[in-house]
Amino acid sequence: MCRESYLETGSKSSKLLMVDLKHIASAYDEMSNSNTVKVLRGLRKFEIMVMIALFLEQTTQKTDKVLIDSIQDRCEIILN
Repeated sequence: MCRESYLETGSKSSKLLMVDLKHIASAYDEMSNSNTVKVLRGLRKFEIMVMIALFLEQTTQKTDKVLIDSIQDRCEIILN
């Protein structure tokens, strides 16, 4: 957000960008009011666990597609 406001001013100087409290507050507001965050807050614990298991499987296997069995196995590992 700091960079966006810097670019909007049209300043071409090599002056360092300063992040202030206004930038932090607006970034927090934008993040906390996003639809994605609202949906994630509404999930139940087991739904969150499935999403974490899916993420872990995708990053471990370095692929976009994983088998549901591997997600189930990962959930069982998380529970234990």
